[in-house]
Amino acid sequence: MRFRGIIFNLTYDCSLNCPHCFYYPQKRSRGVFTLSRLHEIVHSMSATAPVQELHFTGGEPFLHFDLLRDAIAMAKDIGARRITCSTSCYWAKDVQTARARFSELKAAGLDWFLISADAFHQDQVPLEYVKNAAQVRVELGLQGNDDLSVVVMIDPDYEHPFNTRTREIVEQIRSWGHGASMHNSMPYGRGHDLVPEAFCKMHRGKLKCWEFLNMSFVHPDGPRTIIMGPDENAMVCYGVSLGNLRDKPLPQLVREAEENPNPIIKTLLEKGAEGLAARAVAKGWQRKEAYQNECHLCYCARDYLRQYEPDFLQPNECYPSWTQLARSG
Repeated sequence: MRFRGIIFNLTYDCSLNCPHCFYYPQKRSRGVFTLSRLHEIVHSMSATAPVQELHFTGGEPFLHFDLLRDAIAMAKDIGARRITCSTSCYWAKDVQTARARFSELKAAGLDWFLISADAFHQDQVPLEYVKNAAQVRVELGLQGNDDLSVVVMIDPDYEHPFNTRTREIVEQIRSWGHGASMHNSMPYGRGHDLVPEAFCKMHRGKLKCWEFLNMSFVHPDGPRTIIMGPDENAMVCYGVSLGNLRDKPLPQLVREAEENPNPIIKTLLEKGAEGLAARAVAKGWQRKEAYQNECHLCYCARDYLRQYEPDFLQPNECYPSWTQLARSG
């Protein structure tokens, strides 16, 4: 079994409203994980494939700091080898606050943490807050082998005001002596709405998920990592669900993904994004001439297919409201 870890979205709630987020804000919150439920889910895998890696994110996990700290301690207790979290640092108004909070998390078992920093985040969070957390990250040895931040861009070479501002942020981060890794913004969730028409040059997708993405969770040998929010959808990609833990336990969902995957995942495994596009066209989807890449094509096809196969295209937070956006792909 390829499975190694879980990315827990402790909550979908966030202190920010970034236009490139994987998730759309909902009028009603889907709640927050409880510590006991986190433990149940992780413990359920112990006999099948013990959880070795745990990442805690959101939403913004620091909105529920006590839960984050206790979840990290739980992960340490069950023997996880890699325990990490991410944050926008909206709360790190001074070095003392950052040091106090991350000292607690390190004592609980945190190995390293990731800071999201880019033009969208820094429209809402002063870069000085990022600097405070970055300083503490080094002081406490919580940087691992990773750069300070993931800087999300539409494309590093695309001339756009967002990219210009992000490059300035990168230079500031590097001037402090920290690394900053730059990655393309993924064209799904709210990021789909940002893709410029002129940037859509792929007429037909050729690659499968694991050939296209280093972080791919859709793989012929089964998922390595499961993404999960408090609604308990077990996702292998943002908006692609194996099923819900309220219906089946996680070990069963992981086994089924390997032995008898659901129609959405089976299509992705066999035919990739083009397969999903063909599936959507057969049901009336009006495909555009070109897309940014395979992820963009896949997301647009899934957004349309959701009305026919909603059980495996979850959660709601990953897709726009049908009452507000046209189903044009």
